[in-house]
Amino acid sequence: MPTTTFFNLPPPKREKLLQAAVAEFARKPYGEVSVNRIIQGAEIPRGSFYQYFADKTDLFRYVLRCYDAMLEKAIMRSLDQCGGRPLELPLAPEGGAFRRLVWGLLLDIPYGQVTTYGGLAKKAAAKLGRSSMSPQAVGGAVAHNPISILIPCHRVMGSGGSLTGYAGGVEKKQWLLAHEGVLPQKGSALTG
Repeated sequence: MPTTTFFNLPPPKREKLLQAAVAEFARKPYGEVSVNRIIQGAEIPRGSFYQYFADKTDLFRYVLRCYDAMLEKAIMRSLDQCGGRPLELPLAPEGGAFRRLVWGLLLDIPYGQVTTYGGLAKKAAAKLGRSSMSPQAVGGAVAHNPISILIPCHRVMGSGGSLTGYAGGVEKKQWLLAHEGVLPQKGSALTG
C-alpha cells in the first residue's frame, strides 16, 4: 500500500501518478509493465516513486483497490436507482455449461431475497432433467463466479441460514445482504 509520503502529495499529483499507472497497466501485460514508463507519464523523479510504493505490485494492488471501491459504489447506486431490478448488462462469463447454468440461476434470485445451495441444486437438477443434484456441486460453481457483484452469489446461504464463504469476504457478503434488507445493518441491536 502507498506510504504516508504518497498521501501527503497534492491531490493533482497523486491523480496524475494513478492515471499514468492505469494507462500503463491497461496497455501492457503485467509482466511487461514498466515503472519507468509510469514515472515518465506521471512526470515525477525516478527516486520519488519508491518513496510512494515498494514496487509495481504495490502500486497495482492500490490501483485495483481504488477502482474496486469506485465500481462497487457505482453498482450500488445503480441498484438503488433501479429498485434492485437486474441491470441490463450483457454478461458473458467464461465457464463450462454447468457453471453457466448455475450462474444463470443466481441471476434469477430477486434483489432482497436469498436462497440456499440446496435450493439452487433442486432448480439445477430440474433444468437438467435429473431427480437430484449435490448442493456441493452447485457451491463449486457458485465459488467460480467471475463477476460476483453482478451475478449475485452473495444471495446464497448455507442450509441453516449461515453466511458461508464469499469471494469478497463474509463481511462484504453480510454488508451486501444488509444493504438489500435481508440482514439487519451492522451495529443494530441484532448484529451488535
